[in-house]
Amino acid sequence: MAFEIDVPWLEIDDLRRRAEDFLRQKHPGGELPVPVELIVERMGIDIVPVPDFRRLMDLEACTSADLSTIRVDKYVYEQIDRRYRYTLAHELGHMVLHPQIFAELREDIHAQDAWIELIRGIPANIQSRLEWQAYTFAGLFLVPTKPLLARYEAVIPGVRADVRRAKAKGIRRTAWAEPAWCNLCELVAEPFNVSSQVIQKRLDSEGRSSKDL
Repeated sequence: MAFEIDVPWLEIDDLRRRAEDFLRQKHPGGELPVPVELIVERMGIDIVPVPDFRRLMDLEACTSADLSTIRVDKYVYEQIDRRYRYTLAHELGHMVLHPQIFAELREDIHAQDAWIELIRGIPANIQSRLEWQAYTFAGLFLVPTKPLLARYEAVIPGVRADVRRAKAKGIRRTAWAEPAWCNLCELVAEPFNVSSQVIQKRLDSEGRSSKDL
């Protein structure tokens, strides 16, 4: 199949707006953590855990061609809650951002394995754009900007106090900066129920880094 699908070029502000709009529609109360699994189910989408899906398909999850089902690796589903939540948000990102691409690709393909092979056949330059957009959407959806920055401001004084103690002992920045920043990201992550890596990327997109400590 010749791939001539039109993948939009989206900036971070475009993705932020799309994620915030979707969150207002699906979770107007704004409570944390964002109930991504419940949102998916309320959209009428089935979540189907599949044993060894990641090993067999080299995918943690895949949305069906008709957007009715998300198949997800059973181990991730049962054992890695933060990863599972982010995986669902990633798949939602594809549904929100790329519905026309699903429509163009699926044509007459109904078998899941054939659909997965078709997805794998997307050229790398297009695939990377699709995935970056979905991953970025997932982070913005699960970690909205206002509560992220509020949480950041709440925990940074304690982290800075640890940094001052390290400096008072003559500890060099190369020793304390990375551990202190990792600690901050883990503290920020708690109410969002996402990994510290997700928080690091979100804070980076908001112009925050270990230079602020």
